[in-house]
Amino acid sequence: TPEFLGYHAEEFACPGRVGFVVVDEAHHIGLARAGQRPAYAAIGQAVEQLAAGARTAGRPAPTVLALPATADDGIADAIRGALPLDELVLDETERANLGVDDRRNLKNRDDYLANLVAGGEKTVVYVNSREQSVAVARTLRKRVPQLAPLIGFYNAGLARAERKRIEELFRTDALKVLVATSAFGEGVNIPNIRHVVLYHLPLEAIIGMYQEILGSIADVPTGNALLNCLMVFNVPFTLCKGILDVALCFLIYKPLSPLLHK
Repeated sequence: TPEFLGYHAEEFACPGRVGFVVVDEAHHIGLARAGQRPAYAAIGQAVEQLAAGARTAGRPAPTVLALPATADDGIADAIRGALPLDELVLDETERANLGVDDRRNLKNRDDYLANLVAGGEKTVVYVNSREQSVAVARTLRKRVPQLAPLIGFYNAGLARAERKRIEELFRTDALKVLVATSAFGEGVNIPNIRHVVLYHLPLEAIIGMYQEILGSIADVPTGNALLNCLMVFNVPFTLCKGILDVALCFLIYKPLSPLLHK
């Protein structure tokens, strides 16, 4: 962890033998300014200590690889300012088969969601808490009783073995609908998901939205298939319009302001 590195940097630097440093979740370097994982803000100093140790031992400074999950321009600049990086590699993550359906502030959003689920296509519904993952799953089971055995929930409060079991059920179509917190998603790579529903506004709005939509579907459907992102969270329109403008541009890299004014 960055905390461990910061505490032991001098010990690691003394032999001068560290030749390669990988900073995972490097976007936290930019977020550290807001008090999130402040130890990330000191990684650059620790890397410089390692470099000094290497030079003392007559070796080259360590090569540094920084791997952020997602990063806007400000966070990218913070990473490059903190670490000795020579090159920047960008993955545009353009998803031609990703559609965004703006259904915020629906008065009957549960009815709308139930009708969507009743279609039987594989769906992930993202919520903001463990309690809501259970509550929304129960609501959908009541509203769509014919699919009740195929609707499950997933959150970090479940035992690891249970999370693994539920993921496998969803992967093999024994479950068709999964109501989940952000604990479900990264690296899951399930290609036949057809709907990703944001039932609540993600807690870290822009990055959270990006990761929830794309995190569980690393293999977006090809051909004529369309992955549909459905936004049904209830928040004042003016509050989140700017957030969504930025987030949606992250997702498909073209202006979508007209979409938000329907």
